[in-house]
Amino acid sequence: MKIKLVFLREFMQRIKSKGFILSTLLAPFGLVVFLGLTIYSVSLGIEEDSAQKIAIKDETGVVAALLKLPQSYTLTLAQTTEETLRKQVLEGKLDGYLFIPSDALKGDAKLTYFSGGGGGINKQIQLQSAIEDAIREARLKQANIPDNVKAIFAANTRLEMKEITASGEKADTTGALTGIAFAVAFLIYMMMFIYGSLVMQSVIEEKLNRVMEVLISSVRPFELLMGKVLGMGALGLVQMLAWSAVSMAMTTAMGPLLLLFFDPTKMNLPDTASQQQVLDSAGFAIPELSPMLFIWFVLFFVGGYLLYASYFAAVGSAVESPQDAQQLMMPITFLIIIPMLFINTVIMNPDGTTAMILSMIPFFSPILMPARIAATDVPFWEPAVAFVLLVFTFIGAIWVSARIYRIGVLSYGKKPSMRDLIKWVRTA
Repeated sequence: MKIKLVFLREFMQRIKSKGFILSTLLAPFGLVVFLGLTIYSVSLGIEEDSAQKIAIKDETGVVAALLKLPQSYTLTLAQTTEETLRKQVLEGKLDGYLFIPSDALKGDAKLTYFSGGGGGINKQIQLQSAIEDAIREARLKQANIPDNVKAIFAANTRLEMKEITASGEKADTTGALTGIAFAVAFLIYMMMFIYGSLVMQSVIEEKLNRVMEVLISSVRPFELLMGKVLGMGALGLVQMLAWSAVSMAMTTAMGPLLLLFFDPTKMNLPDTASQQQVLDSAGFAIPELSPMLFIWFVLFFVGGYLLYASYFAAVGSAVESPQDAQQLMMPITFLIIIPMLFINTVIMNPDGTTAMILSMIPFFSPILMPARIAATDVPFWEPAVAFVLLVFTFIGAIWVSARIYRIGVLSYGKKPSMRDLIKWVRTA
């Protein structure tokens, strides 16, 4: 009963705060703006390149004429020495110069581009592509290959990914699901950190204000700990559900919204092209999110939050300021960060043994398992087993935290070490 009172006090006090209301409302709005700007930038295509003055020192006598670069590039055939070209680059008269050796058409070609630095990765990609095409064309001409044969080799090959379903076929959404998996992992990571820290901050404030001494006289330390952890967790869950509802609405509206940015006629499609035809041509495949993803998302967030919040609360009870908590927080912080170090490995190969094992570890599963579920079809037993392990780990964590909390809330004047916390667990 007293756990309920502490729970309601923590929950109602925080949910009415301006900070909570603003963050709940503004975060989805910020996400909508971010996605809108991203889609708009894609619809505009690649930004016009800045002007580039490039000299070409071509010892083959044929490759330079075959180079095809955007109009922003001004190419000149250099008739001077490399030393002079280097000087012109340093003086800013040239952005760079390309050296094509005489043996460029024999075997593996190695050309060198000298510049004053900068220009971005896009320039490097454009130069690399143009050089490869020019060398290939020069070799084909040198071998007297007919134009019709050249056309065969120049034809593009495109791999279209399709997913087979009970109702037929649909566009593969692996790319979109991979992005969602990263977003899910990062969101849970941030929420566990934020709300765990809020629990710790709340305990420290009450201890500093001597409110804790009054509360302990009428509420057992364990009841106070559980009430705080559950109250703050419910607050996080409300915010998470609100954001999830917005995400579902955005997913539903994504198709019509995307059509506002794309003109079918510019994609060689008729004006009457369907929404799906336009999106497929633009390279957008909107995934259908399974309800189970949201269920597991909530379960693992709650489980992960309860696990780490209990530790955060224990640390908060043992110190008198956030600065004193830094050293004791390091092991907890380390455990939360580790799964983020493996997130790329797990999401890029979600069906692999490494991903499966890592997502089963209770301290990592709150982040890695929902990410795997978003990225691929995970057998039901895997998240079920991972969640059961997480629950048992939480029970052990709350037992340890309660013993630290019992002594820590009434300890003043001394900054405890990790050894002191272990001693409290043994003696409480």
